[in-house]
Amino acid sequence: MINIENSIDITRKEFEQSFIKGGFYNRQTQDDRHLQMILKNLKTDEAKRILDLGTGTGYLAFPLARYNMNSQIYGLDIVEHTLAVNQSKAAAEELTNCHFISYNGLEFPFEDEYFDIIVSRYALHHFPAIQNTFSEMARVLKNGGILFISDPTPNLDDKSHFVDEFMQIKPDGHIKFYAEKEFVHMAEKVGFILKKSHHTQIRFPRKNANQYKELLKKHSKEILDSYGISIHDDEVSITENVLNLFFEKRMIRKLSEMTLEELWQLFPIVLKEYNPEYASWYKEEKVDLINVVGENNIRRISHIGSTAVPNLLAKPTVDILMEISADCDMIDLKEKIATSGFICMSECYEPELAIAFNKGYTEAGFADRVFHLHVRYLGDPNELYFRDYLIAHSDVAEQYAELKKTLKKQYEYNRDAYTQAKTEFVNKYTKKARKELENKYAGTK
Repeated sequence: MINIENSIDITRKEFEQSFIKGGFYNRQTQDDRHLQMILKNLKTDEAKRILDLGTGTGYLAFPLARYNMNSQIYGLDIVEHTLAVNQSKAAAEELTNCHFISYNGLEFPFEDEYFDIIVSRYALHHFPAIQNTFSEMARVLKNGGILFISDPTPNLDDKSHFVDEFMQIKPDGHIKFYAEKEFVHMAEKVGFILKKSHHTQIRFPRKNANQYKELLKKHSKEILDSYGISIHDDEVSITENVLNLFFEKRMIRKLSEMTLEELWQLFPIVLKEYNPEYASWYKEEKVDLINVVGENNIRRISHIGSTAVPNLLAKPTVDILMEISADCDMIDLKEKIATSGFICMSECYEPELAIAFNKGYTEAGFADRVFHLHVRYLGDPNELYFRDYLIAHSDVAEQYAELKKTLKKQYEYNRDAYTQAKTEFVNKYTKKARKELENKYAGTK
């Protein structure tokens, strides 16, 4: 359990020292190309107030103030001495629109809906009460406002949390680097929706290389190579992937309070061209489900639906079929799945098990990634045959795509009718698939 106040105090003291020394810290974190990318992508023309959370030496706040003289820029941080230095610098430059404010690391000292834009660069991995921070950002940001987050993220294959151990050797309050889906989950809980994202990289040096040698021995060469670890004299360097996430704040109204017609308006039928990333979305979610549910409970897990068929027009929803053991504890299973952000939408136990979970349906609309999880006992599921048939028969897949386009025009705001209207086609080719594939999936693991 993290002692929040102690963590904030450690972070404050260490960064005050780093900022005073200046040179090496600046080499670690400053990147003019990254800075220009942020300034170019932020739409600041009509922003009256912009908050730079975790501003530090004002690396982002100062250019925001210089390029947006009609906006008020507020740099918020826990490092009081550094903020005083920043304010003196702003006065010397006659930047009357640039303000630096200290706080306790938890409650923001601003009114509700005070800002048009919030930015945070290379800071959130130090925040010990991260979900509280998201709540505060949502509170002080106006509806329709933009939240930009830039923070390093672990490599996908870093299951041993090497990068967090690496960062924690220096006692500067590092908590953890978050995966994109973790940021999205925390943001969605308080009314943000991800609008766009992309990755950059940072080459990050650390002094006192000898302190890191024991850690490097603990981890595989593959992990070390994936981070580009190198040692030169007294410095050890690491290459970290960086998330750059743009969120928008939406009005929050619980889905349970909406009528069926309102839900259909919020979640219409959307068809998109095939996205090669669907496969990696599935793989990431599969790994997470196996870790959460337990491999011993899962007999087979499969990517189904149109996103599993290369080049097929599809709703951008990744469907996952998870077949489980007959002796699985269903109450425990549902609780575990819920910890991964899934919501149970329906459940049936007779005559056959069929439980449906959704993920990525928020009060603000579709999240950046949307998943449907179907849970059943191990069997001989139609979905696997239909999927394989479409993959093997591109002409049938094209017919299916055309049918979808036609039905979308008729049932864009009626998901039930859209699904029902596809049933005859799906059943027809599932039957053909079963003849062609000769019970390929019957009871296999």
